Amino acid sequence: MRNGLSVIMIGRNEELFLPRTLPPLRRVANEIVFVDTGSDDRTCEIAASFQCRLFHLPWQHDFSQPKNFAIEQAQYRWILSVDCDEELDVSSQGVAALRRCCRSTKDPLFLVAIDNLQADGGVTRHEAMRLFRNDPRIRFNNPVHESICDAIYQHWPQHHSQPAQVRLIHHGYSSGDNRTKLERNMDILRRWVDREPDNLYACYKLGMNLYFRQQMEQSLPLLQRAFQLLDQATDRHSYPFLNPLVSHYLDLLQQQGDTEQLAQAKARIALWGP
Repeated sequence: MRNGLSVIMIGRNEELFLPRTLPPLRRVANEIVFVDTGSDDRTCEIAASFQCRLFHLPWQHDFSQPKNFAIEQAQYRWILSVDCDEELDVSSQGVAALRRCCRSTKDPLFLVAIDNLQADGGVTRHEAMRLFRNDPRIRFNNPVHESICDAIYQHWPQHHSQPAQVRLIHHGYSSGDNRTKLERNMDILRRWVDREPDNLYACYKLGMNLYFRQQMEQSLPLLQRAFQLLDQATDRHSYPFLNPLVSHYLDLLQQQGDTEQLAQAKARIALWGP
């Protein structure tokens, strides 16, 4: 495998964002692998104009599938996963940091900062596992809210991820209208729970989405199931969403006035230990 950087992207009908987000990637990547999942606008034409390696894959209500397909096409030693509405900061500091990471011979991945631009002008930042080694053990998991976390924790359990000092600017929230994407994600989450009713993370994510939509009666059984699965897990304290799951589940029980279930849940939590 050659030294260098492969950028992987998947998308459908992204002609609005690509003229802005592809040019900075073209400056730093040895290749851009673009997997189109059914566009009927100018997405493929724009991707081709920036010399992307273009592939087509039918949409199967699963974000991990096309991302993993893109990884399998990548020809270089390091991979940067970028969404179509994310713009890479190509300041001299960012480019130098990216190149430095791609010379690493021991780290399986680095964390990338993502600045989410909001419609009101605000910015929220989080870090994600987006820059990683092109290794057959590293693949995305989950049909939505996809991540390589499971692969990293399985094969590099002692690894402590370091920030890459690389930044992506996420423009997707800046329009203020994300209803189409939210409905698409809700549909995927419902399909996921129907297919895997005992998947803790799927129950948690769908339950939380319904909670924030004020659909409390639909949210409660999902968060209750997620809580039960968490209670059965021996490694529950390794779950990064443990605290929000517990707090929102208890809040729902409080709202419903279910004092018996609330007391039982608190009793179980008391047995978990630190």
